[in-house]
Amino acid sequence: MSSLNQLASSILGAIDGKRPFVIFSEPGTGQARAYFQKTDQVDSRDSFSGEGFVFAPYQFEDSGLFLHFDQCDSLLLDPNDTTGEGLQTEHAQFPGTEQERESYLKLVQDAISLINFRMAKKVVTSRKTMVPLANFQWEYLIKNLFGLYPDAFTYIWFHPSSGVWCGATPELLVQTDGLEFHTMALAGTRPYEQYLPADWSFKEEEEQQLVVDFIVNRLQKVTSVVKLSKTRTHRAGTVVHLRTDISGVLKKNKTTLESLVKTLHPTSAVCGMPRKLVTKFLQENEGYDRSFYTGFLGVFNSDQGLGELYVNLRCMQLDHKEAAIYVGGGITEASNAEAEWQ
Repeated sequence: MSSLNQLASSILGAIDGKRPFVIFSEPGTGQARAYFQKTDQVDSRDSFSGEGFVFAPYQFEDSGLFLHFDQCDSLLLDPNDTTGEGLQTEHAQFPGTEQERESYLKLVQDAISLINFRMAKKVVTSRKTMVPLANFQWEYLIKNLFGLYPDAFTYIWFHPSSGVWCGATPELLVQTDGLEFHTMALAGTRPYEQYLPADWSFKEEEEQQLVVDFIVNRLQKVTSVVKLSKTRTHRAGTVVHLRTDISGVLKKNKTTLESLVKTLHPTSAVCGMPRKLVTKFLQENEGYDRSFYTGFLGVFNSDQGLGELYVNLRCMQLDHKEAAIYVGGGITEASNAEAEWQ
């Protein structure tokens, strides 16, 4: 087991030495694992080969970053270091400038117009905001990241080609053992209120159903059986979502983890419908490069046909003394631009 101080020291050494690493905790495990590459040589096996970790951008075209565990030193974080006192539970406020507000309102309104003209059913708009970091400490980040979100996939990632990213994502892209699979449709966002049931609107329920329909339609190409759960409210930190679990059986000897990823990503939960048209709209109107935001990440073992990959939401990129924070929302015909900004 490693302490917070030891892990922070390893992080600093790896970043200075340009050596890739990842620290992550899978939902419900309460255990963070770390893999630090032994050298600064970027692995040429840029594929789902062997056993490792993938960190892929939103525009994934065989261009993900891969960390292969057979080239790494590994360690476990002491769970006692991410529990107890010292967790930051207050909400941070990032109001944004008036220029940012006006720009985002226009983006959302343009997306609504696209839908009103019956050219799209859903558009997922997003933006990036820069936040200064005062007195940043790795120990503080590690404790809060892995201590506050036990039901999310939490991670810290570094690669010379991407820089440092971290996040706590609630959304599974796909989990598979090579024979069966599990994924989810996640949409709609409301603040979590203890003891009060979420009062979902028609807009949010419609948005959720569009995601379900998209995923099921795409999966028909690579599966022989698809099953849906009942839709329920799912808590993710300080907010709740509508969630439908989707599982089934893959086509025997025809579906690999990579082909499954290409079938699903990007889902309408992070892009929209139809995918090709909405992708073009976002490229022309969003005004920034999403980079690894709304991409995907997670562990894989090609020899055993295993994979557990998550959509890169609730994330930020750390750069010296500031952080780039990414946020977005699903836009449908019933959306209101001001409400989406809020």
